[in-house]
Amino acid sequence: MLNNVITIDTLEEAAGKAVFWRGEAYYSNGAVRQIQVIDDNIIARVKGTEIITSDYGKKKAN
Repeated sequence: MLNNVITIDTLEEAAGKAVFWRGEAYYSNGAVRQIQVIDDNIIARVKGTEIITSDYGKKKAN
């Protein structure tokens, strides 16, 4: 399903290589606590010292 659409390449392209690999390191180190798919967005909760909101999804038209 989503694994056919969301790949390392598509995530790297959307987020940029540095951001993608930093996020992958968080995931590998167990900092990612929750991942949700809501509508067309993927939202993750990450344990850390700062509150940062990030999502990956379709850009909405104004």
